[in-house]
Amino acid sequence: NCNDCYIHRIHMGVPSGSGFSLGSGFVFLPQVDSSVISDVKISNFSGTAITLGYGFQFWIVRSRLIGAYIASSGARSSPQSIGVHVTGGLTNLHIEATNVHFCDRGILITRGLPYSITSNNNIVLNQLYIHNSNNNIVIEDNSYTSISSIS
Repeated sequence: NCNDCYIHRIHMGVPSGSGFSLGSGFVFLPQVDSSVISDVKISNFSGTAITLGYGFQFWIVRSRLIGAYIASSGARSSPQSIGVHVTGGLTNLHIEATNVHFCDRGILITRGLPYSITSNNNIVLNQLYIHNSNNNIVIEDNSYTSISSIS
């Protein structure tokens, strides 16, 4: 659980070209409430940079999520890499002024077991730059999602 967490100015990752990659970054399961990730850089990951479970009020602001670029395979991103995965039952998620690069799926919004059987509610994606991802935004849920200023 992550309740009232504030994560600020952290850089996680391994050097590009080292032959290694970070598996995953932050995993907030099963529950997250009233928390913020701000000015965080997660680089060269092959799993999921940020995984969010059910709960209320979560912000990701001014952050950079850069998946593992695999030049030798000819792929733009690591297979199955995800920038942000919302697993279901989350209300009031704001992702703002954030860059997501080189992911198989940039932002994945689902409603799945085992953590939640309820839809997400009020997802706000604003001023995002999603680049070189195979699927920039994937929504597999009936949640209300507001999307503006995406490039």
